[in-house]
Amino acid sequence: MRRPVGTSIPKPPSPCRKSEPEPDVAVFRGDTTDYADRHSNVLETALVAEVSHSSLLHDRTVKERIYAQAGVPVYWLLDLTGRVIQSSEPRDNTYRKSSAYRSGEAIPVILDGVEVGSVAVDSILPPE
Repeated sequence: MRRPVGTSIPKPPSPCRKSEPEPDVAVFRGDTTDYADRHSNVLETALVAEVSHSSLLHDRTVKERIYAQAGVPVYWLLDLTGRVIQSSEPRDNTYRKSSAYRSGEAIPVILDGVEVGSVAVDSILPPE
């Protein structure tokens, strides 16, 4: 397995020509040099994250559906109002497996089906 590279992206690829969501954070497979002279594609995306406050409903429905249909393997939804991070994995073009992580907990970082570490929720969500 090639090590992942974390990055924010301005315009991620999408199989849906009408809608190209822009995740707040994306993690790609490979090395930083792999993307020195080109953009990543959806097949290289290991994880996307959306930070939601006023856009929670849109991120939980529309964007989640687009990412699942594109085959993004892990979708994190950071709900700032509810102070929870929802981690979802796709099944049959939708996210069926979902877990919620709150303050005091750690969210596992799963890349290509393998837990490669974890991150404290309190280190991701802004202070209250």
